[in-house]
Amino acid sequence: MSYYKAVKLELKKKKLYKKYKDEKHPPYMKAASEASIEIRRSKTNSERKLAKNIDSEKKSFYAYVLSRSRAKTTVSTLIDSHGVTTVQPHDLAECFAKSWHVELVEGFLINWKKEWLNGRKQKVCVTKQSEFSM
Repeated sequence: MSYYKAVKLELKKKKLYKKYKDEKHPPYMKAASEASIEIRRSKTNSERKLAKNIDSEKKSFYAYVLSRSRAKTTVSTLIDSHGVTTVQPHDLAECFAKSWHVELVEGFLINWKKEWLNGRKQKVCVTKQSEFSM
């Protein structure tokens, strides 16, 4: 019924898994179920306490609400210069790798070449163009 009981049951569950190394073993399944129920109960009780004491402890209540309401950031779809939409994670990684290569590596080489040529008192006109856009 308390947080400490939930922690104790979670440790018992881990100990049984270490002993049997099987998630389908009956003692482990029972311990996992008890731990899950107790964690849920403990979480509900703590949320009720926060809601009950909102008048006296506004700061802790709103800190908890803010921690639970933050949006999770994800990578959306990318559109390359040819208008092809990329959705698959592997394709997204390739798009990022290509764009970073264009921005970082080629940008570094262009700047290095400018500095080297400026040392020789020559002018160079270089434009940098990214292949991908978000």
